[in-house]
Parts: sequence; C-alpha cells; structure tokens
Amino acid sequence: MKRRLPSLLLILIVTVLFACSARVRITTAYAPKAVVINTSSYYDDNGRFTVVGEVQNTGDVALKQVTVLTALYDSKGKSIANGSVNLLEPYLILAVLEIGEKLPFRYRTFMPKEWGPYSYAVGGPTYLIGEGKPLKLKIVDDTRYTDQAGYLHVTGYVENLAEKDAFAVGVTATFYGPDGKVVAASHSTLSESVPRSGGKRFFDLRIEDMDRSRIASIQTYRLYAQSYEYNMIPEFPSPLLVSGFALTTISLIVRASHRSKRKERE
Repeated sequence: MKRRLPSLLLILIVTVLFACSARVRITTAYAPKAVVINTSSYYDDNGRFTVVGEVQNTGDVALKQVTVLTALYDSKGKSIANGSVNLLEPYLILAVLEIGEKLPFRYRTFMPKEWGPYSYAVGGPTYLIGEGKPLKLKIVDDTRYTDQAGYLHVTGYVENLAEKDAFAVGVTATFYGPDGKVVAASHSTLSESVPRSGGKRFFDLRIEDMDRSRIASIQTYRLYAQSYEYNMIPEFPSPLLVSGFALTTISLIVRASHRSKRKERE
C-alpha cells in the first residue's frame, strides 16, 4: 500500500494543476454565458438596413432558444425600431448552441436607405439552458463557387459518424469580410436523403437573393451542421474537452510506467 501512495499522490497533483491551468470548473453548478461578436450593418439589395453578427457560447453549458435584441436609431439618436431575432438555423426548433460554438443572426429592418443614416445597438443575448447533443456530424469536401447568375454557392458533404441515422440535418454558413466581421449569413437543408450511419450526404448552400451584393465583401466562411439528434464535431475542441482528454492520457501514462517498473523488479 505504501508503494502505491506516491503514484496516487502524483496523479492527484497533476489533475489539480492541469484543471487550474485550463480553468476547468470542478463543480456541478452551471455558469451559462453568451456574447454577441463580429457585428456589422449594410443595406441589402432591396435597400433595407440589415444587421448581422454572431452569438458565441462562452459558458460551461449548452444553450437553447437564443435570441438577440437589436435597436435602430436615426441620425439624431432617436430610437425608431427594434426587434428580437433568433439564431440563423434552418430547423430553428432544433438549434442548440454547444459550449464554445457560435452561430450567426440577422436582423432585417423595413427602413429604406433614403430615410437614413442609421445606427444600431445589439443587446442580450437571452437564452435558456439546453442539453448538449452528441458531437457526431462532420462537414467534408466543402468548396465555393459563383454560378452564371452571380450567386455564391458553398457545397460539400455532411458526414454522419454516429451509430444511428441523422434526421432533419441543416447547414448554416457565416460569411466574413477582410476584418473578420460578419458580412452575410445563410442556411440550407440537405439536397439528398437522410445521412445514414457512417455515410454522408451532399448539400448546396446559396447566398440569399437580397445579399447578392455582399459577395464582393466575402473573404472567408464558416460552416456548421446540426441535426435532430446530433451536433457537429468542433473544428477546435473546447478547453473543457481538451483538458478531460489530457487528464485521461496523463493518468494512463503514469499507470503504464508503474506497471513497467513492477515487472522489472519481478
């Protein structure tokens, strides 16, 4: 028993130190939090003032029913309009914002350009604590092109890595300008049938008619897929997921090392 104490103590120390460095909450209490980022405004092709941006989940629990409140002001700073919008996702009722993830929003007003200039303020976001979904979807082989009518398309495949089929799959695209701010957003469902377990299905997402003039401003894009059962595997795992994997790895290495030393003594 005395020989095992140093090993257990070492594992405990490494666990505590790593948890502190990764800022992992060792608690059962949730701390939900979300922020609005990368906002911008423009006049769409119908001349209507539009505000776009993203909501990022910076808390430690999944969120649902996320809304953003946008207020519009005239040149004298007087409030002339406001509205609450949801995240841009084809199957809104299924939208769950996982830890560390972000999704776009868009607020189109009925204020024509001739009545401007306008300014805006974004409040919130508001949300409820949700239940995270298994991260089993992956987007592969995505590419972009402009068709003969001048519309921007993003195509690719949603791959289902789960053991069961995925239903009601949607893809959301966030388009960014050179400064990293959102300049447009769009969404689409799959062009083909349900992605079977281990299979993949094609999607063709096109920028919306009223945002065609935004194509020249687009530098990069980001895609996100959700289904009724699953969410997408993050491109960059959250610190919580990384720390958990690292702790497990360290523990296994320490145990293997001590087993090897015991065999050498024998």
